Amino acid sequence: MFEAANPFIMNNFANIAGKVILTMLFLTGLIFLPQSISAQNTYFCCPGELYNEMGFRYVGANRLLHKSEPFHELPRTVTDLTVYGYWKYGVAPDMTFTVEVPYKLLFTGNRYWDLPDIDDPIESGSLRTLGNIKLGINKDLTYYSPFTLGVGFVLELPTAIHDEVTGLRSGYPGTGLGGVVLFDTRSDFIHLSAYTGGIIRGIGPSQRSGFAYYGHLETGINYQDLFYLIVQAKFQRMATESAAMHIRSYQTGWYVLDEEYTSWGVKILGHIDPNIGTGASIMFAADGHYYPRGPFVEAFINFRAGKRRCRFVPSQL
Repeated sequence: MFEAANPFIMNNFANIAGKVILTMLFLTGLIFLPQSISAQNTYFCCPGELYNEMGFRYVGANRLLHKSEPFHELPRTVTDLTVYGYWKYGVAPDMTFTVEVPYKLLFTGNRYWDLPDIDDPIESGSLRTLGNIKLGINKDLTYYSPFTLGVGFVLELPTAIHDEVTGLRSGYPGTGLGGVVLFDTRSDFIHLSAYTGGIIRGIGPSQRSGFAYYGHLETGINYQDLFYLIVQAKFQRMATESAAMHIRSYQTGWYVLDEEYTSWGVKILGHIDPNIGTGASIMFAADGHYYPRGPFVEAFINFRAGKRRCRFVPSQL
């Protein structure tokens, strides 16, 4: 499932590719006219409608935010590049099924920092494999309303890999099971959406499970029918203290069960035509526990197929 690669070459490639793709999608979002938009997690599909999204996320770090100290130092720089596919399908007027499949490219730098609290340093190397595949089902509770209020259930599959040699991890260990509440304004002019929920991660043999609760809020405006400019914030906190992992698990950074964060950033969204859209965002962590400060860079392109007009939207009035 994974293979070795030259970390120096991979690091340079990820940095260059990330900057080029982000710039292209950012400019695309500026150029083309946006239509009605919704956040990835709050958009409901009409029956038979398929929403497709493909994108990437990038972050690199050699230190992590830490609760009791200014930072948790890592023995090597860790780079995390995710290429993902995200799909939604309307199975009923008020019911949408979701799937997210992330493919991870992780690698550590050649340079090693001699840290006094690490007696068994990790090897440099890379990991290319699946992350946690996510399945979800969302129900719209306000089908004929000018806003969306829904609930959903999420299943994280134990498809992530932990490489014992490099310590790299492509996702959270074990299975995750959670629920979420969704809100969206369904407006063509003011964008406001949010979701909040909780998830139990680490379910399975020989795992230490932990319950995390989280939230995401974003709001913005349609700027002169050119693009949507959005500010966003999100957080995750642990509600249990039984999620600690082996000390070696913390050498390569995040995806640990006691991970916490508060982050903020900006997003821009645009459309090439009514069925094809683009977006890009950048976020920074304000505080956290075993979590990189960032920047977290994301860019994506999406398209819709099938019936789209099946519920109340302002442009139908």
